[in-house]
Amino acid sequence: MGVSESRHVMAMRDARSNTLTRVLDATAHLPTSDRLIVLQMAWLVLASTARTEPLPAIDGFVAEQARQVAALEQMLLWVQSDTPDYELERLAQTGDVDEMMAYLLNLHSKDRLS
Repeated sequence: MGVSESRHVMAMRDARSNTLTRVLDATAHLPTSDRLIVLQMAWLVLASTARTEPLPAIDGFVAEQARQVAALEQMLLWVQSDTPDYELERLAQTGDVDEMMAYLLNLHSKDRLS
């Protein structure tokens, strides 16, 4: 990966991290169970939009639907195999969202390799 590509990847990571921080902050006043419901509903609304956007492309809906199902299956695996993660909890307690994102992305990349 070249320097320009590396900067682009870091900028995308920073943008995602900043967005995640804003979303979590916007829902911080809610109990965790309500936050999960709100974020699940947001995901469902965006997922529906994402499935509809590629309709002009042949099999666009089906391809996006398959991508979403794969993402949901990955989330299911994470939840089913979850054990207490004290490092993630430590990062959450410190409020270091950038480090949390990096940690989770690292776990995700390890999951993909297994």
